[in-house]
Amino acid sequence: MEESEQVLPLLTKAKDPTNPSSASSSSSCETTEETPVSSNEEEEEENSPIREVALTVPTTDDHSLPVLTFRMWVLGSISCILLSFLNQFFWYRREPLTISAISAQIAVVPLGRLMAAKITDRVFLQGSKWEFTLNPGPFNVKEHVLITIFANAGAGSVYAIHIITVVKAYYMKNMTFFVSFIVMVTTQMWSGWEKKGFSVNPKDYKLMEEVGYGASAVVHRAIYLPTKQVVAIKCLDLDRCNSNLDDIRREAQTMSLIDHPNVIKSFCSFAVDHHLWVVMPFMAQGSCLHLMKAAYPDGFEESAICSMLKETLKALDYLHRQGHIHRDVKAGNILLDNTGEVKLGDFGVSACLFDSGDRQRARNTFVGTPCWLVIVAFFSLVSLTFSLLDD
Repeated sequence: MEESEQVLPLLTKAKDPTNPSSASSSSSCETTEETPVSSNEEEEEENSPIREVALTVPTTDDHSLPVLTFRMWVLGSISCILLSFLNQFFWYRREPLTISAISAQIAVVPLGRLMAAKITDRVFLQGSKWEFTLNPGPFNVKEHVLITIFANAGAGSVYAIHIITVVKAYYMKNMTFFVSFIVMVTTQMWSGWEKKGFSVNPKDYKLMEEVGYGASAVVHRAIYLPTKQVVAIKCLDLDRCNSNLDDIRREAQTMSLIDHPNVIKSFCSFAVDHHLWVVMPFMAQGSCLHLMKAAYPDGFEESAICSMLKETLKALDYLHRQGHIHRDVKAGNILLDNTGEVKLGDFGVSACLFDSGDRQRARNTFVGTPCWLVIVAFFSLVSLTFSLLDD
């Protein structure tokens, strides 16, 4: 609370109408009269935004194709169980081996056709309402899609099992099967059901004015219509983004999992056409860099700097305890709201200490803003071994 009180005078000066430098810059965060930017309101034919998919996948449905078939359930269940087991098993390796759902997607095609050719087409309980057959005809695309969904459901490792692993490896305690099961269910299942999050439907958001931009992303002030809450939406252009999809996914995942009052948290993220929307809290005053340009060209007072640094260090301490390296701490990534609350944002180049393999090699690359590097980072740049000290 004391830190916020130290920062509040800065915000008052930034909004002072007698300060000419604040007039132009404050409009980017405070304007409410801008013409809203809305999504396509006209009804369009539903199709994939990816051109290759739109050209090959029809927008109509063939109701004659069987879907909930015996082979679909068998192959889908096996794909889900096998991928879940194998990925969790190989996760414990120093160089983890990951088997993606694409492997199952390819493997089930010959298996499905083999089952269609060899399994009997006899109709059981013929004439009754329970009539069914194990082989309704050729293996079709609908069955293939459902099996792929099964495989995707099991492709990821069960992250809640990390709790059990840490308890055993670091605290030398063995958890019984019953206790482990309760931990898994309450952590990964019940918490997901009980979580009341934001909608992933773009129609529930009303985009307002632009409040920030980057090389491949634009940040808008937006209104979440169900609750009238003001939020910020980062619209990332996937076509112009230099990062691969895995890096984008990891940034969104990191922002959704972190939970600290001094770290920007993602409420949810979802794809809209060729863009990824990331819904975040709206920091009305923008960044420290924006505030300095607007009202403090000679820099902040020492007391305000101490308060903001204290809150930023709390954020870094939390991230480091969670095993994350931010790697891009600078004034442009330290954000302020109207109450003087300080939050650290932008995890586009962050890394995890627990990564291995290709992800570990990516962690040992030079990223961030050179002007804001600490001295330790220059030694890290020579040895290509980045650590918590680089923040």
